Amino acid sequence: MTPRAMPHMSKPNMLFTKLKAMSVGPLWVLRSKAETQSSIVPASVTVVLADPIIDEVQQKLLENCLFAAGWDTQANYFYLTNSSKKLTEHIAMHAPKCVIAFGHSAVQLMNPEFVAGQIHHYENVPLVATYHPEEMVMRPNLKAQVWADLCLLKDVVGDFEGMDLTTSPLALG
Repeated sequence: MTPRAMPHMSKPNMLFTKLKAMSVGPLWVLRSKAETQSSIVPASVTVVLADPIIDEVQQKLLENCLFAAGWDTQANYFYLTNSSKKLTEHIAMHAPKCVIAFGHSAVQLMNPEFVAGQIHHYENVPLVATYHPEEMVMRPNLKAQVWADLCLLKDVVGDFEGMDLTTSPLALG
């Protein structure tokens, strides 16, 4: 569509202006790896999963979520099986700035009271519970909620200090 066809689109989009100021954006305009290297801190995030990533689409979606948020795509991954005891040890050993629990199964094993869209604490580390990549593939509308969850977590750990993230409906993938 051209700006003439949609006059209200001729003004700069405030959302994308804010996102550009935060050095993030939709995946079709992702920052290059060279631009993000200085802002990525290895092991700053621990990714918790209980259900496996079963294909390349899910793996790429997970990596895109982390990369778009400015986190290392080679984050510390932790697969929960039947107890969160080893996760507690993992967090103590790696000391991440934050934890992301992807999927209902992971959240249930950690603490059934954790819900998406809120910040929780696990072993005194900020945590956000969000949807598993498989759920995002099956229901693409969930990607915007995952992005909102990641922005909420980044705001808590200080990456977006003072920014208004309430209007960030990005579609990942």
